[in-house]
Amino acid sequence: HLALLEVNPRFPGSLPLTIAAGFDIPKLALSESLGYSVDRLVSFDEIGIVRHWEDVIIHADAIAEMSAAVEGRVA
Repeated sequence: HLALLEVNPRFPGSLPLTIAAGFDIPKLALSESLGYSVDRLVSFDEIGIVRHWEDVIIHADAIAEMSAAVEGRVA
């Protein structure tokens, strides 16, 4: 008995890390889908990624000024 649990066709959010490590998933997938031979054993660099979230608190007037600048008008 087979059951399909999930189909998630997206690349991972950590894709820049895998590419930087030398494992270019999109390139490998495209190459294979076009019929090219793809090595099953790929060497890669052992690297890491650091992500951080930063809260920036600003006054409402500053938000209005930024919106005006984006829209090309003066606040």
